[in-house]
Amino acid sequence: MRLIKKTEYRRYEFDVSPQNQSHHDHIKKIYQLLEDYFKNRPDCDARRIILNSGVKGRRQYTINFTRLDESQMFELAFAEYIDTGGFKYE
Repeated sequence: MRLIKKTEYRRYEFDVSPQNQSHHDHIKKIYQLLEDYFKNRPDCDARRIILNSGVKGRRQYTINFTRLDESQMFELAFAEYIDTGGFKYE
């Protein structure tokens, strides 16, 4: 399930508001993978925040990378979870 959305070259968004139990389980798994990824890469320069998305009760985990190469490494590590909406960021 591709829950992480790439919205720009260095920006990713991850909806952390579950819609059902199965969705909650996927969110929990991916959230833990994200936390482990950044814990194991302390030099990775990325701004990570959880924001209310403006829609009632919706929250998004947003990741903004400072450098393009760090964004590309992240994309390689999480390729199976990232949706680009059909757009190729090359």
